[in-house]
Amino acid sequence: MTDYRAVMDLVLKGWSVRQITASMGCSHSTVQKVRKVLQAEQLTTTAQIAGPNDEAVVDSG
Repeated sequence: MTDYRAVMDLVLKGWSVRQITASMGCSHSTVQKVRKVLQAEQLTTTAQIAGPNDEAVVDSG
């Protein structure tokens, strides 16, 4: 299963989709889903992502 929190962390650090997919072994669509959730929830720092769990991310996307 994808570690969504780790993907969120990399997105917030400014990694490209290609870098994230290569590093995490997840799909492009997974990274896009994470980006969409971060934007919808207005999460902009790694401290803010400590709250939602992986299931919440999957369910809201």
